[in-house]
Amino acid sequence: MSMKKNWEMLCRFVLLAGVIAFLLKDTSFLTYATSDGKKTLDKYPSVTQTYFYATGGADTINLVALLPEDCKLTSYALSYVGDVTFHSAPTVIDDKLLYTVDAGPKDMTGTITVTAMTDNYTDIPITVNLKLSDKKQVEPGYYVDTAWIANISRIFIVLGILGLAVCRRRYMK
Repeated sequence: MSMKKNWEMLCRFVLLAGVIAFLLKDTSFLTYATSDGKKTLDKYPSVTQTYFYATGGADTINLVALLPEDCKLTSYALSYVGDVTFHSAPTVIDDKLLYTVDAGPKDMTGTITVTAMTDNYTDIPITVNLKLSDKKQVEPGYYVDTAWIANISRIFIVLGILGLAVCRRRYMK
C-alpha cells in the first residue's frame, strides 16, 4: 500500500470516528411517541443517596438536570415509602427536590418518587433511593459527558477533513 493510501485511510478513519461520536452524543433517540403524541423515555432517571446513619443529612437535587432538554414542565407530584424519617419533609421548590434526612439505625432505606408532569412527555417518575449506612457510598469515577463527546467529535471531524484535503493536495499532483 502506498503512503498516500495509508494517510488517506487514516484521515477517513478519523473523520468517521468524529461523525460517529457526534451522532452518539444525542441521546434523544431513546424516546418514542405514544398514541396521544407524547414522548416516553426508554429509561427513567434515578439517584441513590447514602447518608451516615448517626448524622443523617440534607440534600438538594436539581430535577431539571435529570429530565430531557426538550421537556416542557407543568408540575411535580411527590410520594415517599420506606423507614427513613425526615427532619424536613421532601418538597420541590424551583425545580429542585429539597429534603433533610434524620439520623437513625443503619441500613434504613426509603424512596422518594417525584413524578414530573409535562406537556410533551408522559409522566416521568424520578426515583431517589435513600439509605442510612455506616459508610458513605462512593460514586464511580467515570461518567459520559455529552458536551465533551461533542467537542471531541468536532475535533475529529475537522482533523479528518483537513487530513483528506492535505492528502489529496499532496498526492494528487
